[in-house]
Amino acid sequence: MGIYEWELAQGKGVDDHLSCAGPDVVLGEISRVSIVSFDWRKELIRSKPTPRAIRDTSILSSRTPS
Repeated sequence: MGIYEWELAQGKGVDDHLSCAGPDVVLGEISRVSIVSFDWRKELIRSKPTPRAIRDTSILSSRTPS
């Protein structure tokens, strides 16, 4: 997982940013994004032996690694 951010003035979405900054700039920015490996399945809250369908589990599955 990686996070790619830019200034709002350069576009609200990635398509706007691409249009504003140009493909060479955007591809360069994307190439510098740090990718972090995170196995969220190991941290699921379980109710023997299957994952529980609870809010905390859904939040954990979409959590951004630190």
